Amino acid sequence: MSNDTLPSLRTDVPVVPAGSPVTRHLLLTLTAPEAPRTAVRPSMHVAFVLDRSGSMGGSKIRLAREAVTQALGMLRSDDRFALVAYDDRVDVVVESTSASAEARRHALRSLQAIDARGSTDLAGGWMAGCEQVAPHLAEEPAGRYLLLTGRSACHEDRPQDNAPGADRGRVRRPRSGPPRLV
Repeated sequence: MSNDTLPSLRTDVPVVPAGSPVTRHLLLTLTAPEAPRTAVRPSMHVAFVLDRSGSMGGSKIRLAREAVTQALGMLRSDDRFALVAYDDRVDVVVESTSASAEARRHALRSLQAIDARGSTDLAGGWMAGCEQVAPHLAEEPAGRYLLLTGRSACHEDRPQDNAPGADRGRVRRPRSGPPRLV
């Protein structure tokens, strides 16, 4: 394995207390070796759906913005994209557009202004992403939705868990495993 293909790992905090359970957030970057070009990738349409709820504060929102930044850099001018941000409000930050250099620069500027706040309307954010991609599915062979969130998307069976601040500073008893401080 050459140095070009070695993985890199970044953590949210440099040190954790010994002897107590801690939840950590990591960014793993992998670089695949260059694949031989046998076919041209068809154009695609992607909606970046970014959770900006209060639980995304600090390193989570920073890493999510970084992931969108990297993904925008990989788009070609014949691709399309949209940027949606949600908390308890859903905003289509960048409506579905061709991935021109200017459109990507505009998205990057808008992305930097997105910060954590509010509670979570994941379903509304996801639906807004779908609505941005759906009208173009006939002309684009590939439609994708990239949901960037720092929490489980599967705990909406308890409304009290979705209230603003409900997941900060209390012990949560998961369905399996030991209790953890969230």
